[in-house]
Amino acid sequence: MSKFQDFFPGENILSEEQGFYVKGILNAKTGTIVMTDKRVAFVEQKMVPGGGLLVRAAVEVSGVKRPKLKVDVPFEEMDSWEHPKKHDIRIKNKAGEQFTLRPVKYDVWDAKLKELKK
Repeated sequence: MSKFQDFFPGENILSEEQGFYVKGILNAKTGTIVMTDKRVAFVEQKMVPGGGLLVRAAVEVSGVKRPKLKVDVPFEEMDSWEHPKKHDIRIKNKAGEQFTLRPVKYDVWDAKLKELKK
């Protein structure tokens, strides 16, 4: 069972890959790009640098490091997708919003999106 199943109850997770949510030239969030049978989503994982055992314990208790759902585009709301750069995937929804995702295993995601387009 995937650790992201709590975000998508009742859906089958087809793929989850490490990647980035690119929000600008110098602004990218690290996390996991998830594709279910109904949507494409990005779950951000907060990074907490440094510290020892006490800092780790405080972070776990406070919930600072809990994953957060940042991008959620259901397939029925997906208008189109394109490749603005070599390893980027830009998804546009019907409301006109754009989300640029950069999966580490780009070829796998490109193949899965092409299957969806058929």
